[in-house]
Amino acid sequence: MGNACSKPKHRACAKRTARLLASFSITATAALAPTFACAQNAAAPQVHEVNVTNDLAISSGEPEIAVDPTNYRNLAIVEFGVGSDQMPASTFSPAALLEPPPAAMSNTGRVMVSHDGGDRWQQQGPAPAYDPAFKPHRGGGDPFIAWGPDGTLYVGDEAGPDPEPAPGKSLIEVYGQLLPRANLFIAASTDAGRSFSAPQSAGTPIDRPWMTVDRTNGTLYTVSSGTYSAARKLHNAPGPDAPNDRWLVAWKPRLAGKSEPRRLGGPDFSAAGGSTITAANGVIAATFVLGGPPPGGGTGGNAPARPVPASLVSIMKDGVTSCSLQAPCLFFETSTDEGQHWTRHHVPVPGGIASRQTLVSADAGRPGRYAISVLDPTATHFSVLVTEDSGETWAPPAAIPEVASGANFKFWMAYGPTGVLGMVWKKQRDDLTPPLAPPSGSETMPPAIGPAFDVYSSISCDGGAHWFQPIRVNSAVSPAGPSASDDFTYLTMDDRNVHMVWGDHRALPQVRNVPGAAGGTQAYYGRVPFAMFTGGSTCGRP
Repeated sequence: MGNACSKPKHRACAKRTARLLASFSITATAALAPTFACAQNAAAPQVHEVNVTNDLAISSGEPEIAVDPTNYRNLAIVEFGVGSDQMPASTFSPAALLEPPPAAMSNTGRVMVSHDGGDRWQQQGPAPAYDPAFKPHRGGGDPFIAWGPDGTLYVGDEAGPDPEPAPGKSLIEVYGQLLPRANLFIAASTDAGRSFSAPQSAGTPIDRPWMTVDRTNGTLYTVSSGTYSAARKLHNAPGPDAPNDRWLVAWKPRLAGKSEPRRLGGPDFSAAGGSTITAANGVIAATFVLGGPPPGGGTGGNAPARPVPASLVSIMKDGVTSCSLQAPCLFFETSTDEGQHWTRHHVPVPGGIASRQTLVSADAGRPGRYAISVLDPTATHFSVLVTEDSGETWAPPAAIPEVASGANFKFWMAYGPTGVLGMVWKKQRDDLTPPLAPPSGSETMPPAIGPAFDVYSSISCDGGAHWFQPIRVNSAVSPAGPSASDDFTYLTMDDRNVHMVWGDHRALPQVRNVPGAAGGTQAYYGRVPFAMFTGGSTCGRP
């Protein structure tokens, strides 16, 4: 009988088993160890899926996930959960409330942790990112999470004082008045999420924050959009000295210090119409779009085309002179001094892009390699552009195969530690019940209604040039329903798996929402081994 690991797809498992046996000082023949390991891996790899929220009293969305680079068995998720046993999310409409519901906000920004690679999850204490100046200590919306190269886990969200009752005003109006007092708070954990340091404020606006860690030096970056006055050190407040832009803060590892907020835009333009940030090898990178929808959502209506700002004219390509909602302009920028100065590049995309939603990721193992993913104007096809020279030149767009009809939305892309590039997205199910009609009633704002969808993922083993056939991750279709604050879908990777999270409506039939309520949304976790895409072939750098 030949060696069970003689086939190429089994050689890696033979090496891993030999190292594992050696680490436990187990004596075995060279033949027995590989045979044992490959027998254990003989079963076909499968998708693993878990309802992480697992509580119908809570409506959860905006989940993010991170993996510990020092121990891939450690995973952490942060979710924006609204509701409690005392006041389930299905029993109230946030937009219609005239008084704040204290019990309903008790679970926001909570952290779920797994120490076995994603098989089992448990809540790790109360929300770690809160405003110490106000009690009770609660987390907030738009939570974010990242793991540093030294094993430090960072968690943040938008936190601030609880709203006070205001007769005749809705909770939405009350929260609007609290914006100048709300902050981005970040907390750090050095024990895999078991305990956290006191939270610290970034002091920047609170519209759509992101966070990323430089996997090579541990520098942490946070960014958010809105108005900020450097002179008054005041955010979320208007004024001639408070431009509307995206504002970057660079943090030392373990939150030992931070920079002042720095603009991602320029003297005659704002980069607020942007999406993610990424960092590696001492460089912070970002994308932004001019001519797309305004920050905070909306379509922009029939906004006219605007000339390219004078400070960007010299870098424009293909004769572009204006940017509009129908033909937005995509830009990529990098900084080697933590955002004090930027090098910018115009990135033409053949066929155009759908909106301002663009994603960027850095391959930490290949300095100068970045990937940008965009949707085409029909929102049905993805294109991925890769540069090997920090944006000077870009390879022709690579297409991710399509396996079903329907619009793509709420997607995420990231490089893993071995150079594998992964994508996850939701695909609308046009064959199922159309989105629910907004309920009639006295609420001041109807809930956001999302379509039925499936969740798909794909990977590229060569850094983004070629993509495998996508795999459906969800075991059951998510029906149309209130999406509440579920803004996006997220992923991270280790050296063998794609780990992803998303807001899902499949529990909706189990709840009875009052008009305007958004109960029934749960945060789901999915794990897909690389081997499911590749058929067992090696994927990524050693």
